[in-house]
Amino acid sequence: MSAHDRIRAIARLTQDRGLSREAAEVIALALIPLDVGPGPEGVPVSLRFPRRITKRTRRFRKSAQAVARDVLIDLARETIEDYLDLAVTFGEEYYIDKFEAATAGPAPWVAGSIGAMPDAAPESVR
Repeated sequence: MSAHDRIRAIARLTQDRGLSREAAEVIALALIPLDVGPGPEGVPVSLRFPRRITKRTRRFRKSAQAVARDVLIDLARETIEDYLDLAVTFGEEYYIDKFEAATAGPAPWVAGSIGAMPDAAPESVR
């Protein structure tokens, strides 16, 4: 599968399932993690890496069918974190960068609560 397949999956998830663009991107990456296409970019260095990613992708697809829609995004994020661990294990620099970018920063529901936190420590702590 390729990045083009991932783009089509994002479109289907947003149009058919009514998911937000951000949620659809995370889920699509969990479904289609490898960039297979012309050119050297995205070609795994290790032969075992694609097999391990494929095995983890199958587990995500099976689990995704059994979870509620609101839990699906969390499951996809956990899966991408597993992909990142595999990329580190196999020394796949391209995929380390790709999966780190996908998991960077707090989740949207965490970011909203961070703004509500006070900036200063309470007087009793100072």
